[in-house]
Amino acid sequence: MNSKKRVYNLLLLLPSFLLATCVNPVDLNVVSIPPLLTVDGLINNDGMARVKLTYSTSFDPDLTNQNYPVTDAIVFLNNSSGEQYPLFEYEFGIYELDSNVYKGVIGEEYWVSIETEDGELYESRPEKLNAVPDIEEIYFEIEDRLTKSFSGFDLTIYGMQFFVRTNDPFETRNHYRWDWTAKREINTVAPPPEPGASPITCCFQCWVDYFPSKEVTILSDERSNGKSIKKQPIVFLEYDSNMPKMELVVSQSSLTAEAYEFWKRVKQQQENAGSVFEPAPAAIIGNIYNVNDPDEVVFGWFGASAITYKKVQYRNIDIPFQNGSSPEGVDCRSLKNSTDVMPEDPFWWY
Repeated sequence: MNSKKRVYNLLLLLPSFLLATCVNPVDLNVVSIPPLLTVDGLINNDGMARVKLTYSTSFDPDLTNQNYPVTDAIVFLNNSSGEQYPLFEYEFGIYELDSNVYKGVIGEEYWVSIETEDGELYESRPEKLNAVPDIEEIYFEIEDRLTKSFSGFDLTIYGMQFFVRTNDPFETRNHYRWDWTAKREINTVAPPPEPGASPITCCFQCWVDYFPSKEVTILSDERSNGKSIKKQPIVFLEYDSNMPKMELVVSQSSLTAEAYEFWKRVKQQQENAGSVFEPAPAAIIGNIYNVNDPDEVVFGWFGASAITYKKVQYRNIDIPFQNGSSPEGVDCRSLKNSTDVMPEDPFWWY
């Protein structure tokens, strides 16, 4: 048996051993396991063709917590029309194809070929780029949620739970994934100037990006084929009156049935993540394999998706509640993920 797989199986047995001995204090030792290749790749019909290669000692459901990048690999994109395109390393471990050279085509099948610097050959199993319907509507409902403050006290937060509506085609079985980005304008109040000093003018108007959740949002039309998909939850965003404007962009992507099952397992692992005393997560093996050693464990997925976007924008007068107040004496640039450079979108000018 391949050494990588043997050590990996040993790692999966570790939580079961801990469960059997949890009546006594457990001395956890760090287990050293060999590097495992993780592939995070996608081609879509909007110009993205990207592969991220890392070596990891365990599968990260978010595909972001890398140990170190796989550099100097040779990566090719292949399609069912017999074409092949090289992907170039634009950042350490990140390989991309210029959208001016090629974009994904609905109905084509795609796979990647990877040769690492040490001569190992990997491929992904073909993925068909299926069509996706447009997002018909994005809307929200006002919600208040109870959470805990940093001090442990109950804290009520107010915000907008966003949903999408889309019409599922009857002719085909469809699988979906949704992602989002959002930004908001925020105003703070300048402190009064010191006696004899000039008024403080910077910086009390900023634009802040929300940090996207790493939660996987997917759906199969198994129970709703050909019907309108209504009230599909996307994200809950806090909102208060010192945010005069906000913008949300939602993307809706097609998935193959195989990709849906992969991301479904990832989602389940995310939701079950916890202490070492919980059941061991399943080995999430994707569609990547070592050409010369099929027993080698390889993590991740290379997918093909059609994608569509919809954007909504709101002012605080559009929100049927007022909550919060503008922070006083705060340079808004000090707020997390903020900038005082106005976005280019004309919406923010009025």
